[in-house]
Amino acid sequence: MVQSFKAGGGVRIAVPDFQAVIDEYLASKDLNKLLSFLHGGHKYSEDYHYQTFDFKRLSELLQKVGFHDVKTYDWRDFLPPDYDDYSRSYLPHMDFENGRLMSLNVIAIK
Repeated sequence: MVQSFKAGGGVRIAVPDFQAVIDEYLASKDLNKLLSFLHGGHKYSEDYHYQTFDFKRLSELLQKVGFHDVKTYDWRDFLPPDYDDYSRSYLPHMDFENGRLMSLNVIAIK
């Protein structure tokens, strides 16, 4: 299904950040803990990743379909403190102080 966006509307996207995956792999050399970021967790039928993104690639794709002002966002700016979603994906899980953010969080305007 293709959905159009009204001019001035925005979209927030949270996807696994390939740059963070690479950085974590280089630091830990533990591919097993990174597979779900690359391929999805495979826990249910929609839990698969078919694409890989870094900021440059995602930004280019969004601009190609008419979005502008593409930038990253901080989940702390709008999510309640106890809400767990993929934009807050850290290794180790939920370690906001010492962990590595594994999610590429992007906002763009149409």
